[in-house]
Amino acid sequence: KSSVPICAPPDRCKRGMAHRVAVYLVLILCAAAPYPTGAFSQGAVSPSGALRTSLVRPHPLRSPRLTSAPSEIPRRAHLISCSPQMVAQDRHVQVAPTFTVPEGKMGDMKALWPTFYDATKKGTDSCLYYGFTEQGNKVFCREGYKDAAGVLAHLGDVDAPLKQTMEIVGPGGLDLAIYGPQSELDKLKDALTPLGAKFFAMSEGAMWFDRETKGSKDTHVTIFPVFNVQEGKMEEFQAGFPAFYEATKGGSKECLYYGFATRGNQVFCREGYASAAGCLEHLGDVKAALGASMKLATVDLAVMGPAGELKKLEEAMPTDRWEHWVADGGSFWK
Repeated sequence: KSSVPICAPPDRCKRGMAHRVAVYLVLILCAAAPYPTGAFSQGAVSPSGALRTSLVRPHPLRSPRLTSAPSEIPRRAHLISCSPQMVAQDRHVQVAPTFTVPEGKMGDMKALWPTFYDATKKGTDSCLYYGFTEQGNKVFCREGYKDAAGVLAHLGDVDAPLKQTMEIVGPGGLDLAIYGPQSELDKLKDALTPLGAKFFAMSEGAMWFDRETKGSKDTHVTIFPVFNVQEGKMEEFQAGFPAFYEATKGGSKECLYYGFATRGNQVFCREGYASAAGCLEHLGDVKAALGASMKLATVDLAVMGPAGELKKLEEAMPTDRWEHWVADGGSFWK
């Protein structure tokens, strides 16, 4: 017997080799492929004129962790794969009430907070995060829900303390904004328009990062930049969004959520970080994109978080350029 292996005809061998090479190239390209950039959303505004955001805990919105094979990942969050960080589409509904408290009434206002916290913890499972923050005579509640139904359920959960709060602040004491997908906002307009609510539809782009926050104390830091875009420059400004998204996806591992919302000539970036250190790291990540944007707009800035984290930011950022909103210790992720 000959020791020389039998081979197919030359032309068949060439076709077989070409097929194997093609397969290898496909596998290499798949492994190296970046995240797609187009399946997200955004929205949110902050206290006393400066837009704000709130934290969004992954509940049914967050991207599930990989436990074994990719085929076992639930598809409820439109998870985007192939990136160093697990990212999901951010579609939660954010309720953003700012209360202006009359002089001498802040003690009465704060006395109701434990009742709000208790009712919210026992209430709808749609709640993602909840907590009060304050600055001077103003109080802002950062709260988020997985859908419009959750918002309406929560209003029923806190009906009693909310009525007491409205008696304290009086007429004109509530400034209310709602942020979420247009389909969810439409479900809230009948109930909330009589309260003077302003509705901000989220646009594609916002990201929700997979961080473990369920059932924990809410100590995250949120940055609330509001860009006032020059007349006729909005299209050019929005063209810079992809650069921000790419830099954020590949940047700080402390980012919790990130995305833009636009209303009139204003653009708000909803962004949250696990700590002050994450905020500062992010500013380095988007330095180039931010520099280009600042040629087209001015910015108003507010920051919200625990007093200890805000103090760390004061050491690195000029304090006269941003509003400080101190988060209450009872704030939580549900």
